[in-house]
Amino acid sequence: MWLEYYPHVVSYARGDIDQAFAQAYRLPIPKHSPFAIGYTFKGKPHHYLPDAVGTLSNGQLVIAEAGMEDDKRGDRNLAKAEAARRLAHLQQGVFWIGTERSLTNRRYYNLAFLHARRKMFPAFADIAEAIASIWPWEKMAEVQR
Repeated sequence: MWLEYYPHVVSYARGDIDQAFAQAYRLPIPKHSPFAIGYTFKGKPHHYLPDAVGTLSNGQLVIAEAGMEDDKRGDRNLAKAEAARRLAHLQQGVFWIGTERSLTNRRYYNLAFLHARRKMFPAFADIAEAIASIWPWEKMAEVQR
């Protein structure tokens, strides 16, 4: 939700959707997913898939991770975060970590308030009805620009 309402975020998508996850949950794979970041932990190479990857209004890359603070302080998660921070820095972007301690109660409740009162655009129902009549439920289709 934070990325959704942050005014400088132009676009974002999940960075942690790989082929197996997409098939298991019947999800399309976003354009830049999986966004694998290589790191080393205990002398062995691994890859890490951040929660979200996007673009800011100034064109910078944003890599975002969310979770519980205690989990994010584990050795392996610290290695992942350092690799993501380093990659974002090399690409002149930013790396954000959101935890229950970095998101104030006031900000949380403001975001929840905004989300609960989000309105659909006026023609949404008409568009949804038209699409449903020609696009069967649970069928994948490619969208061309």
